[in-house]
Amino acid sequence: TDIYFENAMTFMAQQKAKNKPFLSVITTNAPHGPYHDVPEALYQTYRQIDFTPYSVQPLGDKLHDNVRRIAAMITNIDDNMGSLFAFLKEQGLYDNTIVIFLTDNGPNSLRYVGPYRGMKSHVHSGGIHTPLLFHWPDKIKTGVKRSQLAAHYDITPTLLAACAIDKQGDLPFDGVNVLPAILDGDPVAPERTLYIQTHRGDRPESEHHFAMIGPQYKLLRPSGFGRESNPGNVPLELYDHRADPGESHDLAASQPELLQSMLTDYQTWFTDVSTTRPDNYAPPRIAVGRQDENPVVLTRQDWRHFQGRPWAGGSNGKWLLTLEKSLRISMQFHLAKNETHPKTIRIMNGDTLMRTVDMGDNDSWIKDVILPRGDVDLWFELVQEDATIGPYQVHLHF
Repeated sequence: TDIYFENAMTFMAQQKAKNKPFLSVITTNAPHGPYHDVPEALYQTYRQIDFTPYSVQPLGDKLHDNVRRIAAMITNIDDNMGSLFAFLKEQGLYDNTIVIFLTDNGPNSLRYVGPYRGMKSHVHSGGIHTPLLFHWPDKIKTGVKRSQLAAHYDITPTLLAACAIDKQGDLPFDGVNVLPAILDGDPVAPERTLYIQTHRGDRPESEHHFAMIGPQYKLLRPSGFGRESNPGNVPLELYDHRADPGESHDLAASQPELLQSMLTDYQTWFTDVSTTRPDNYAPPRIAVGRQDENPVVLTRQDWRHFQGRPWAGGSNGKWLLTLEKSLRISMQFHLAKNETHPKTIRIMNGDTLMRTVDMGDNDSWIKDVILPRGDVDLWFELVQEDATIGPYQVHLHF
């Protein structure tokens, strides 16, 4: 976090020296796991605090320690935000620089989320209702709260409007400019509905783990972020989110006509976003061949898995690559903890076996592998005594 902020401020100072505007996006990895590397002094402070009153679920020793480490990370972000504002004042940029602070989701365990219900990965509001803070002293009054329905895809049209920049090209925005609501409280698109759907898997599945939030009512199916498919036994839920922000009074049974009307609107939206381009949900391929990205690190986070749980031990998957030219690759293999060294590694491109290599006891490299120009579906079979699995990571050197 410190490094991200320090480098962002260096960039801003350079742009100011050139009399040029800037856009700086600081996406910290905090607060998030892994939890071993947090500011020690802050951690020691929070070790003395009992977080049980702020938790909905029981806090065992490990989870309690994680929450303390998360608190240390949050305070470190707060400190860096303070440094950022001090920097903007020193540079004479404070009054007319727009600073936006937002987060991606709710907390990673069931703990304090105000009046809401749920946590990260949930489609109840505790998982998806997050703060969006605008700081712009020249234009925005302090301490003002707006009730405008907004989402992440509203940020670009809003910033363009704030900076008086016309949109380039004909591609329409999904979002709207909410600057009038921020400045004056004037409602923008008051009848709009937001749609959110998030779950594991290569393709979205209709009516699976989604929420649609209208001006008054919210329809959702909490069928499980971790599931790639709808299990079929999780009912729809309907709430008056204005009167019932905690989503404690399900109206699905008492208002079936409203539920069906909203579900029809959802299905129209799902069809629309599923037909925007050919091969609509094809995942982006990983480009290999740029010298400023050498080596390329392939991780389980990025593969399209087909064996076991997506990132767990014993799993496997393929990496979808694209190459502008044929490359001679040296591959370094990494295993997860407690995974045994393979006797043999088979290198595959789709259904084609490229090479079979017998591995020495401590050997982790395979050299002189030719990857062809174009699209490559790369995967590996690491043959062990009692199992065949995929690697934890593969580093491609060229």
